[in-house]
Amino acid sequence: MFKTTTALAFAGTLLATFAAQAQGSNDKTPGISLDGVSGFSAEGLLQQDVAGQDGQPIGEVINFEIADNGSITRVIINSDGFLGVDETVIAVPFSAIDLTPQMPGIRADIEEDDTDSYSIFGPNKADAAKKSSYRVSALLGDDVKLKHGSDYGYLTDLAFDQQGHVKAVVVQPDVAFGASGYYAFPFDGDTVAGSTVNPYAATLSLPYDSDGIRKAVSIDYEGFRDGGVLGS
Repeated sequence: MFKTTTALAFAGTLLATFAAQAQGSNDKTPGISLDGVSGFSAEGLLQQDVAGQDGQPIGEVINFEIADNGSITRVIINSDGFLGVDETVIAVPFSAIDLTPQMPGIRADIEEDDTDSYSIFGPNKADAAKKSSYRVSALLGDDVKLKHGSDYGYLTDLAFDQQGHVKAVVVQPDVAFGASGYYAFPFDGDTVAGSTVNPYAATLSLPYDSDGIRKAVSIDYEGFRDGGVLGS
């Protein structure tokens, strides 16, 4: 049986790194660094090829769900011929996903004779609803605003640890803001840098003003993705 790969010692270091770097007010440098962090990004998980226990192809990841505590609950897969149905959609608990670090694609430990369990409307959906889960597609691409509604940028990606807990949002400033690069801001449960997140709104608000956020240091986004457990 495949299980999601964990590295307990590393995970402790990773969580400590995020906690030490998290900043939530203008009297400190906003944002966090992802240098040396090995997790994965939302964009890295999306479009991953998925195989079963026997290595036979199942399909590819097209979306996934996040609970209000910031953990991935289910992975939504566009399945091609699996479970005896051509071109269908299934939802697999994240606990049944093996990220297969340093190997192409991911694997899913699922039973072919239990189709109802993998329905996006099935029993796992009820469990997810109790946790107020939402799909990552509801966040990616949001406009990002600052205090008093001033414009900042675009929500490009989310950074996760190896256990599937979201740790940061990755933002690109808008050309009119006068800054370039990628910036990461800590995501803790249902808040980003201490500001509550509404995944169904078209805008994410950060608790900084323009002067404060200009103190943020850009991250090596491509390095984070390339060095993560899913690679680029």
